[in-house]
Amino acid sequence: MSISQPVMDTLEKEGFAGSVLSVFTGACNLVSDQDEVIALVSQQVGNGPLNIVLEGGGFLVRGLEVGLPVKGDGRGIRVGKALNNEPYRVSLAKAEVWEPRLEGEGLNVDWPGLKASLAVLHDHLIAQAPAESLVCLLAAGATGERSVESAYRKAARGAIEGLLAALYGGDRQGITASAAALAGLGPGLTPAGDDFLLGLMAGLQTWPQFLAGKGLSVEEACRVIYGAAAGRTNLLSMALLRSAKEGMFGETWHELLAALRQGKAAEVRRAADRILGFGGTSGADALSGFLAVLNKGPGT
Repeated sequence: MSISQPVMDTLEKEGFAGSVLSVFTGACNLVSDQDEVIALVSQQVGNGPLNIVLEGGGFLVRGLEVGLPVKGDGRGIRVGKALNNEPYRVSLAKAEVWEPRLEGEGLNVDWPGLKASLAVLHDHLIAQAPAESLVCLLAAGATGERSVESAYRKAARGAIEGLLAALYGGDRQGITASAAALAGLGPGLTPAGDDFLLGLMAGLQTWPQFLAGKGLSVEEACRVIYGAAAGRTNLLSMALLRSAKEGMFGETWHELLAALRQGKAAEVRRAADRILGFGGTSGADALSGFLAVLNKGPGT
């Protein structure tokens, strides 16, 4: 089993008291009394900034329910009373600590080979993403006519265009307004607009040259985006966006950056597919945000 460094730090320094927020196939989300989120997940879900990865998936059949009380510290976590009125316990004694901070060094867009890898990622995303995702907004002559777009996708198109323009112009008020319009927008456990913002922050931190000369650091831009989302979406989305603001992402994003750095098309597609596997459209919407940075960057 493994645990992210931030989650271990929280458990060791502050402890955890709260309840079960939600239960899904492969994941049980816990929320503290301070609205901090920890996720107990299967190995198939893998490492993430909020995650404790458990061996096997036994917790899925132990009768865990929303609202059960949770207590935790650096030694382990106890979840309510599940099977046979006994609390479900997670021991952290043998957990390996995983670092979620994303390292984007070596991914300068002007480096030979990277543009080809990015083209592979773009084309694969266009070909494989669900039709209802925001990926269509990346494609020239986007899928379907704008006149028949869903209401939320029309709203997303305008907010995304406004956000990219505001970032490129160093317009903090514009960033706030457009990010607020995206927060909580669209379907999904983590709404599509939130997923786009998460991917966008990954892109900004990977390619900080996007903001060069704009009087706005990547750190400040991510803080503004996160602040604009506050109170406009659900607890799980806010926890993931908070991690993204701090440069922390799941292992699938680490794999994608490694594949882009290596310049092997098959590895780029494989890494993209792992991200695309999250949620109905969550992975696709996040990758849309990631690549959208380059669509407005210098020289594009």
